[in-house]
Amino acid sequence: MTYLSLPDFDELRALAEAAAASAGRVIGEHLGDRRTLHLKSSPSDPVTELDKRSEAEILWLLDRSRPDDGILSEESPRKPSVSGVRWVVDALDGTVNHLYGIAHCAVSIAAEVDDGHGWTAVAGVVHDQIRAETFSASRGGGAALNGRPLRVNEPVPLSQALVATEFSYAAASRSRQVEVLRRVLPGARDIRCTGSSALDLCWTAAGRFDAFYEDELQRWDWAAGRLILEEAGGRTAHLGTGVLGAGPALYHELAPILGIA
Repeated sequence: MTYLSLPDFDELRALAEAAAASAGRVIGEHLGDRRTLHLKSSPSDPVTELDKRSEAEILWLLDRSRPDDGILSEESPRKPSVSGVRWVVDALDGTVNHLYGIAHCAVSIAAEVDDGHGWTAVAGVVHDQIRAETFSASRGGGAALNGRPLRVNEPVPLSQALVATEFSYAAASRSRQVEVLRRVLPGARDIRCTGSSALDLCWTAAGRFDAFYEDELQRWDWAAGRLILEEAGGRTAHLGTGVLGAGPALYHELAPILGIA
């Protein structure tokens, strides 16, 4: 895979880190703020004032540094790319946790390039302001937590695996996802649902979980975290509109259970 006339991937990573840290300060100062602006996919899927403020901070910094890049973000209209680079932004992953004052939420930013076949993530940052943890990766450059290299747990059999998953906000989808969980849970050590898919992917990269899967996500939910997990030695695959990620051995065990060929 060759990218011509594009910036260094580590430069994109550094810009994502700066933007995520700036937005993270907004989030950290207002944990538990329940000012809701509107609902998205269902009555349980809110957008808060903090989502909008955090995203505005990110987009301002990205536009100031790289005005020709595209933007794909959760709360703003899509901006087309002139440069061949676009940013995929989730300014507050874990909004419901944040509303309730649960200290488990993050800023997620990925930089993608158009390689002629589609968009591919080349830099990613997931910043947890409350724990002062920044997960980051650049394609081919490895993954790190606060500068320390990350590696997935490997090998781990499903019988000894702590598996993370999340659920859709749509009732019909939740019913279907419970049936998938019925296939996974009996064979696993245990299951966790934290409310932040971006952190689930990063925690899998860090060995705090052994795998993560969810089949209904938006690209901004997984773009950065998936790259971080891959650069930490994990294997990933599309799962519906979401993703499966785990160490290679566990991936091969989980993939057929989840219907991945």
